[in-house]
Amino acid sequence: MHPIVTAREGWLEVEIENKCDYSKFEEAANILKKQFNISFVEKLNHLDDAYWDFIYKGCELTLHFNHYCGITLFPKKFRKATTEENQGAKEIGVLLFERLNHPS
Repeated sequence: MHPIVTAREGWLEVEIENKCDYSKFEEAANILKKQFNISFVEKLNHLDDAYWDFIYKGCELTLHFNHYCGITLFPKKFRKATTEENQGAKEIGVLLFERLNHPS
């Protein structure tokens, strides 16, 4: 099983988990905090969505939850994302997917 990485109009989006509940999103966030020493710099929570921004290797990224679509990870700048930000999103997205689905 591998994460789905989709090239959008200038940015990469990594699908971490499809159609899950908020507790799975919290589990993913905890993995980032504890195993990768990530601090969330901004958290926006809505009824069906959550956007939690963080920095990974100098890249501004967003961990996103949607009640209907699941958990995704992408560069915060979307279309203006740099190659490094897209690579960072893919790198940490794949690692998060592996840790979430195959805990040690």
